[in-house]
Amino acid sequence: MKCSRRSLSISGTWPSLTDVLVESSKWIGWYNSRRLHSSLDYRPPREAHQD
Repeated sequence: MKCSRRSLSISGTWPSLTDVLVESSKWIGWYNSRRLHSSLDYRPPREAHQD
């Protein structure tokens, strides 16, 4: 199984602080609940902690 890295791009300009907060929140939600983690047998953290 392959794992891909995903990051929030912080280069360039953002239209407003609200846009930064919205995109940051989306990324944090993905990172904490849906990303595949190698030390959890390539399962998302939310799934691993339900076991």
